[in-house]
Amino acid sequence: NLIGFFEVFSRMDYDFGGLKDCIFVDIGANIGDSALYAASMNNVKKVYAYEPFPSAFNIALKNIDMNPELKSKIEIFQYGWFNKNGMVSIDETNDINSSAINSILSEFSPAMKPDKFHKVKIELRKASIILKEIIDSNPNKPIILKMDIEGAEYQCIQDLDKAGLLNNIHIIMAEWH
Repeated sequence: NLIGFFEVFSRMDYDFGGLKDCIFVDIGANIGDSALYAASMNNVKKVYAYEPFPSAFNIALKNIDMNPELKSKIEIFQYGWFNKNGMVSIDETNDINSSAINSILSEFSPAMKPDKFHKVKIELRKASIILKEIIDSNPNKPIILKMDIEGAEYQCIQDLDKAGLLNNIHIIMAEWH
């Protein structure tokens, strides 16, 4: 995905400054470019990456494997963040140049859907439960939250707010749809 690489490595969209010993949470990891970028930063101690779509997730795994010096800092999970737990059947493109438009919200993707897609079942987990586990596993560490989840940002932010967890996040970088 050349656009993603341009955003991350050339335009440096996720350069967040110098917080010490921070945790980077990559929601909507796509092919792993932003997770790898964060892991390359000395001040980032751990990266948690989440990508529910199989085609992008599998490419992310390969990209992370090709960077053994960064791999130990990254944990990647094949499920998405949302405001509830469950499984959804959704359209997915496996065209790497279009994978960034995959969305867990069926009402979001039809307008942008490429010609070739297929149905997949993906797992969703409640955002507040996931973030609470990260906070508990990394006490007193600043948390950077990168959120690019093609239309589900609002539901996740609302869930985190309702759970009183937004004040535990030091920086939120969101691509809003």
